Amino acid sequence: MMTIFLPSCHLYSFTADNNKMKLLLILLIIIAGGYDDPALISKLEKQVADNPDAWQSCLELAEIFIEQENFKEARKYLLQAQESYKTGKIDTCSARYFYIWGLYNDYNVNIPVAINYYSKTIECDSTFSEAWRNKGYLYEIFGNYDLMLICFKHALLSTDDSAGVYYDIGVTYDYMDSIELALESYYHAIKLGEDSPQAFLNIGVDWGLTGYVDSAAFYFEKAEQAGLNSPELFYNIGVIMSESGAYNEAMENFMKTLAVDPDYSPAKLQLGNIYEIMGDSGMAKVYFEEFVQTAPPIYIDDVKKIEAKLVKYNKTPK
Repeated sequence: MMTIFLPSCHLYSFTADNNKMKLLLILLIIIAGGYDDPALISKLEKQVADNPDAWQSCLELAEIFIEQENFKEARKYLLQAQESYKTGKIDTCSARYFYIWGLYNDYNVNIPVAINYYSKTIECDSTFSEAWRNKGYLYEIFGNYDLMLICFKHALLSTDDSAGVYYDIGVTYDYMDSIELALESYYHAIKLGEDSPQAFLNIGVDWGLTGYVDSAAFYFEKAEQAGLNSPELFYNIGVIMSESGAYNEAMENFMKTLAVDPDYSPAKLQLGNIYEIMGDSGMAKVYFEEFVQTAPPIYIDDVKKIEAKLVKYNKTPK
């Protein structure tokens, strides 16, 4: 079983069968802006205080506070903008107005409401790439990869982050098990982006899944050189090393995985397997027990197998 993790604003897990390798992908990554300019906030707040109908400043403040996750202040300014909308001071088809409401509900995990607002945004302005992209991320939650792909392809037409959207498209194709198209998209992302360590990692995963271990190792190395310091990277390198019989190197990388994320259950399972292969049943038992105790529900099949193995380990010799 291969488990795919999404270290992003939306953390959801999916499983897919694969008999060759247990490799992990870094998937959708939503990068928030740095809205931490006190002078700008003070300026906007003064504009709103001087003129309650300064709805554009209200929307800008709402967006800033959403990014800061200060939802109380964000809602205050959204409701003030809503009064301007009700009195006709904001166009009835204001894409930005609907988008900020969508963003607010998105961050507050009101998913159907967020999708509705993003849809209204797009109805008013079909070139509003951020709305298309965020809507695509939400379809990911429901596993609706066809609609997810449609959204990202629309976002690509008008985005100022083509590299990022190509990466998202690659991830979507990975979900759809279209590895060739995923690779093509990741290569586009690399060509357009100055530094794409996550794309390097996912390219390595895809090459590994198709049996090209040397190519996988090459791109894992590129991801590390590009500054990626993630459990997924070290885990994948560990898998490659383990598959090639380089158990000491594999163990080193699984230990690095746990150093970055002590709760990373797959690495504990792999360490248990390696210690078992090397004949150290004591350490194998330690890591198998840790895996069983910490593994999330998506590993239920592996947990059952390891529990059965632990029964044998715990039997008292006659």
